[in-house]
Amino acid sequence: MTRDDIGTDSKIIINGPGHDSRSHKNTQAPQRRMAFFTRERTDTFLYCAALLIWLAFLIHIIGRGDEWIYDSLLTLALIASFYACRNTLHLKGPVLALALFTALLHNAGGLGLYGTTFILPFDHYMHFMAGLTVSIAISNTLSRRSSNLTPAFQTLLVIFATLGLGAAEEIVEFIFYSQGFVGEGLFFLGTGDYDPNLTNSEWANLSKDLLMDLLGGIAGALGYALARRRR
Repeated sequence: MTRDDIGTDSKIIINGPGHDSRSHKNTQAPQRRMAFFTRERTDTFLYCAALLIWLAFLIHIIGRGDEWIYDSLLTLALIASFYACRNTLHLKGPVLALALFTALLHNAGGLGLYGTTFILPFDHYMHFMAGLTVSIAISNTLSRRSSNLTPAFQTLLVIFATLGLGAAEEIVEFIFYSQGFVGEGLFFLGTGDYDPNLTNSEWANLSKDLLMDLLGGIAGALGYALARRRR
């Protein structure tokens, strides 16, 4: 073997690993960049975005000075609770996004949405979304806790739990109403809580609210069960 051959071989030996190392680095770099978008960081981004939207609503509501300030504080409490219980309740990813969206959608009622109608009053859509969100969140929590419940029993349990929470909200509203609190928002009797075309309309509104809670609960529980079954 000549000196030139040895030199050539040496270059091959020296350059070979170096070339492989650079190639390895090039293939690893995109993976490190992709790892930045982890589930935890995505969830944190959702929380921050929700807080910024909530702050915008709060500034608008303070400028008007009406009763929606209480609902705005309730929304903040919900967002904080979602964050604090995100691991215990498995509020992550799409379920978290849905929960935050529903909380902010109710808060957006302070912009006058509860007085609007698109085929159905906005209040009906809100109750349906609340039932849908609660049922999906409960289904997700039970499923990820390795529950021994059968799918059919879990679905029924989720539906009735959702309806029960909806009834509890109506009781809270009634308590404030019975104490003479009349106005806008969750804690008062106001826009969206009665139908001027019906007699005894508060009773009719209560029934419709619970019906929409129930329909949302059924849609969420059955939808989650079917989606999980297909996995």
